[in-house]
This record gives sequence, C-alpha cells and structure tokens, in this order.
Amino acid sequence: MTPRELTQQVMDYQQQVLDSWNGALALAEDQTAASVRWLFDTASWLPEEGRRAMEQWVAVGRGERERLKAHLDQGLATVEKLLAVAPAQAPAASKAPKAPKTTTKKQKKETQNETD
Repeated sequence: MTPRELTQQVMDYQQQVLDSWNGALALAEDQTAASVRWLFDTASWLPEEGRRAMEQWVAVGRGERERLKAHLDQGLATVEKLLAVAPAQAPAASKAPKAPKTTTKKQKKETQNETD
C-alpha cells in the first residue's frame, strides 16, 4: 500500500468520524432544545425575556455547530485536493561525478614495492 493510499484511507475514516460526531452532536442539541422548549411551555413563572434569551442561545449553538462543520469539511476538502494532485515527476537522478579513489598508506607502499 502506498503512502498516498494509506493517507486517503485515513482521511476517509476521519470524514466518517466527523460526520458521525456532527450527527450525534446535532441529535443531542435537538433533544436539549426540545427539552428546554417543553420547560418553557410548562414554566409560567419564566418571563418572556428569559425565553427569548434561551431561544437565542439555542440558535447561536446551532449556527456555531454548522459553522464548525463547514470549517472541518473545508479542511478535509483541501486535503482531498492535495491527495488528488498527481505527484510531480522527480527529476532523473543525475550521475554525479565519482570521487577519486583514496588509497591508504599501506596500499601506496604495496604499489611502490611492486613497481620496484
């Protein structure tokens, strides 16, 4: 498996996790909002200003959750684009000039003895 395929699998998994997390958060938010509305309907002692403030809090929470989801989706889309781009062709390995062979003192003595 190539690193690109592995990364793609990880990103797919992350997308599923974030979608599931957002769904669970939306469900909890909706349930909480329904409970709060029921409480408001049964609480005659709660002033209208308090009810409006709570409704605004619910609306702000929903808006921020949607904004967070959009931000995370945008980040994942950016990574998907990066993964979709074909890798640039690596330049052909140029043959660097080879360094001259080094000889040890022992090798130099042996070659001198052979020539003598």
